[in-house]
Amino acid sequence: AKLHRDCQSFITYDPVVYAAPDHIYELQQNEVWTTPKVIHGIVRIPAGRTLTIEATTIQFADSRLQEFPTRIEVEAGGKLFVGNSAVLTSIAACPGSMWDGILVKGGNQSQDGNNFADQGYALVSASTIENARTAIITNNQFLDGDVLAAYRLQFAGGGVVRTRNAIFRNNKRDVVLGPYENFNPNVRGEVRVNRSYFRDTDFEVIAQLNDGSMPREHISLYGVRNIPILGCRFQGNQYLPDPLLAITQDAGTGILSVGSSFQVADFCPVLVPYGTPCPTPIASTFDKLAMGVQVAGLTDDKTFSVDNAAFKGCPRSIRMDAVRNAAITNNTIDVVDWASTDVLATPYGVYSDECTGYELEDNEFTVTTGTDQALTGMVIRNSGPENNIVYNNRYDGFGYENSTALIVEGENADANNSYVTGLEVRCNEFGRYGPKNDFDVALTSTNPTVRKNQGAVFSFVGDYTAPAGNLFSDHNTSDDPESDWHVSNTSPLQVRYYHHDGGNSDPWVPEFFDPGYLTRQLALGIWPPDRSQACPSNQRSRERERSSMENESAEKDALLLDSEEAYDATRDNGDTYTLIDFVGDPSKTSAQVRNALQSVAPNVSVPVWEAAFARSPFMNAWNLTQALLSNSPLQPEVMKLCYESQLSNFYYNLVASAQNGSNPLDILESAISTYASGKAENLTDLGRWSWLDSTNVDSAITLLKNWHDQLPADNGAAVRAGYYNATGDMAALYTLAQTLENNSALPQVYGLLKRYAAEQQSAGWLSPTAASKGWLQTLGQDRELIGSARAGTWLHALGSEPLEEIIVLPEPEQRRMEVPQRVRPSNSQEALILEVYPNPTSGLAYVVCHVPEGVALSVITVHDAEGRLLKEVRLGSVAAVVELDLSGMAAGLYTESLSLDGVRAGQLKVAVQ
Repeated sequence: AKLHRDCQSFITYDPVVYAAPDHIYELQQNEVWTTPKVIHGIVRIPAGRTLTIEATTIQFADSRLQEFPTRIEVEAGGKLFVGNSAVLTSIAACPGSMWDGILVKGGNQSQDGNNFADQGYALVSASTIENARTAIITNNQFLDGDVLAAYRLQFAGGGVVRTRNAIFRNNKRDVVLGPYENFNPNVRGEVRVNRSYFRDTDFEVIAQLNDGSMPREHISLYGVRNIPILGCRFQGNQYLPDPLLAITQDAGTGILSVGSSFQVADFCPVLVPYGTPCPTPIASTFDKLAMGVQVAGLTDDKTFSVDNAAFKGCPRSIRMDAVRNAAITNNTIDVVDWASTDVLATPYGVYSDECTGYELEDNEFTVTTGTDQALTGMVIRNSGPENNIVYNNRYDGFGYENSTALIVEGENADANNSYVTGLEVRCNEFGRYGPKNDFDVALTSTNPTVRKNQGAVFSFVGDYTAPAGNLFSDHNTSDDPESDWHVSNTSPLQVRYYHHDGGNSDPWVPEFFDPGYLTRQLALGIWPPDRSQACPSNQRSRERERSSMENESAEKDALLLDSEEAYDATRDNGDTYTLIDFVGDPSKTSAQVRNALQSVAPNVSVPVWEAAFARSPFMNAWNLTQALLSNSPLQPEVMKLCYESQLSNFYYNLVASAQNGSNPLDILESAISTYASGKAENLTDLGRWSWLDSTNVDSAITLLKNWHDQLPADNGAAVRAGYYNATGDMAALYTLAQTLENNSALPQVYGLLKRYAAEQQSAGWLSPTAASKGWLQTLGQDRELIGSARAGTWLHALGSEPLEEIIVLPEPEQRRMEVPQRVRPSNSQEALILEVYPNPTSGLAYVVCHVPEGVALSVITVHDAEGRLLKEVRLGSVAAVVELDLSGMAAGLYTESLSLDGVRAGQLKVAVQ
């Protein structure tokens, strides 16, 4: 029987390594290899020893063909330097062979003490590692499984890996960093960043792998903190996915991060003073990959940033699940279709599921031409009740069928706060520099929400930046009726969209939308001279001092508190709940309810109006109309109540005619949204760079926690939870999570953190109890709940496949085809008969009218063409025929009007001959 090919059996191997006991060669002194070698066996670098490989090619046998491991092992305290154009590869004379790679061992010690004396260390500089199953892995044993659970041993990943101007080519995996948390060697509770980094390095698969396997992740980060990935290039082979294989495996992933934090940014090859721009920056690129960057979060103390990178040839560029404070900025993202028509998953640029505190800004999304499938630029799903913003991005060419530039799904605003806080879409450009999009913004899935106020009123004349500032595609009447702003039929929300004057050529004003879900409101002010003033670059973060972010957040908090107090005092004159009870009391008459609503005009809140419209039997129509008129202009939700109510067209049109300007509650809600958003931006910036920027994370996160202890904030609990996890205080994390599981808007999120803390105090989160795992599986299956994506991360780490993305495309012509709404005629005389005959008349005229029930005073007046009052007749609340003697008037045209309790309800022209 022949089990393996014979090729490698006839190779002449390096005799020193081959002759070592069990083929394990352990360095007894520092060695420098500068001549070619062919290795069969394990080269082990013990503590205190260094192996340097320079300017030569080292070939390694295939462990699976020779049935004996062949690799380099760097023990804790050992060092490996590969440089000066060295090449580590498989045996060229044996086609189809691959070798294991390099194992860099670590341990439960700090990376910062005594020049890496307690950790393995590998530096690859200006050299190549190719044809390996896992080119470099930090762990205590070599692993090549496709299940993340294999890497679960905590602190096993303490080894340090650094690359500079290196090449990783045609490896199944390039680098795997296993679980490890660095710390101050003198104070174990002080958290520090991992000392590994990757600079100016190529990670590429440019041909089929030697053993025929599919490439996996170029860089895998698993339970590590703050890995710099600077000016690196990730490239797959010509993208040809196999429809019979899982689409996550067919062309490889650039970066996979699970429970880790990292930064993708430029690399500057020359030293420049701090604050000075790099003259020749090297940007990171992701090309021809099935997935560019995939990030799964579990706890709130890890995040990531991707800045100024280019994504091309990737049907999925960036996916993030359950990550807080991520930053995706200044990137160019070209979305391509799957090469195989059998793959039905929707390609996208950015997919965000249960992420919050993000900075999504100044990115450019385009589409490679020739697609035959709907694509989307960005998907925001379930970002929760906190303030978030999608700002100043560009989306061009998402035009095939129901392709969509920006999709918003699920819960993205605070329902408990009347949707005043939540996601805002601002200053984005849709289809302005390339082909238009089929849909620009689409709220899809079940009950999708965003912040109620998109943009705001001007806070002062000349404040160009208050309105929403989005520029929409050049749609026309042949496009979908909701092609600018599409909303699913199930949304519970009506959005106020504050826009600039649309008087110039820029399309600031949405034209194609459903008025039942979006109300346009012009934000008065001086027209911005150019768009950069209305939508300035909002790049905040790194260039700002901590004190500046703290001071600005405190200022916004004071303004927010003032606005909330003014709102509470103004809404229903500060007596909302008593008024709701009164209005909903069936023993109160319609006239009494009208009087109560008028007594607090114009400040009746939406909940009170809802109670008024819900009365059974329905209120007297005229009494309700009087109350509505007294409180006009009304909030958009109230006008929607009117539109969908039992009010006849006559009464509805009376109310509609009184809508001019902004309701005072709208203005106050706008102020709350603005200040809450500003405060949130400052605090998330502070959090992001506290977790990412400092090499001594502990001092930064301690200051962050102390600030949140002083300043109430929506994300304060998450900051404390992250702090407790990073510093290992599981008892405090458990107590906090248990309280918030029962008393927050996100019970599943904190229920998960409670179980995480309990497991950490027992066998560890990677060895959960059967009860915890069952709870996670149940939560992960309910994709509508916020918390399911985080459960999916935990399960992924335990060996499950990642949860599938949920991308709900808008249904073309949904509003027009599925739910036709009744249209109220604006000239309806229903419920009011107002006629005059004969007309023209030479003397007597008879006016027939019907005065609605509940009217206290009705008056018919006659005015001449100059507006002078000529006659006045008072009526009762019944049908009437009134005789008017016009015989003494000069021939001409006169105006006859009917007023009901001072409200002009009807008007006719009468000709006198």
